[in-house]
Amino acid sequence: GEFFVFEEDVCRTTIVAALTLAIAAVIPAPAVELPSEARIAVAGDELFLLVKSKWMYLFGDDIDFSKVFRVDHRSVDSAWQELTGIGGRALFVDSLHGFAMETAGFENLEGNTIYSVTTKEVNDRRSTTVKYSVSVFSLEHRSSKKLACRLNKLEMALRGETPSWIIPSLNEG
Repeated sequence: GEFFVFEEDVCRTTIVAALTLAIAAVIPAPAVELPSEARIAVAGDELFLLVKSKWMYLFGDDIDFSKVFRVDHRSVDSAWQELTGIGGRALFVDSLHGFAMETAGFENLEGNTIYSVTTKEVNDRRSTTVKYSVSVFSLEHRSSKKLACRLNKLEMALRGETPSWIIPSLNEG
């Protein structure tokens, strides 16, 4: 197998062979201005790159990732291609992980979307806490909304943790 080392500040992805720890390939960044935020998601032979332009923050929290790219990382000439959609799949990203899955059969998931979980520090006079936020960005409509869930109402003590997705196995037995 392989694992991927993603350098967010330059959007470069290094593929490392798990058995030998040798560098198998380096996928340079696509032609984008340096992002304020970028995430990578793995889906078999495909990698997805999600880029939020530094200018998107001028429009507030309701704007999410502005560009989506894909690459077949097993291809000899791996080059990112910009996408306008991802079909019936959803991408799940946080500050550490990213993965894709088909949404067919899951009535609560929307296809052609990016689900993200983030934290925001809240400072008051007594302590620093963290508020969590789960949002979904529609690639079709280019709009974002916060999902109504219990996590959005939590305010936790700041302890250096970061939120992450955990998806249980769908294979029972």
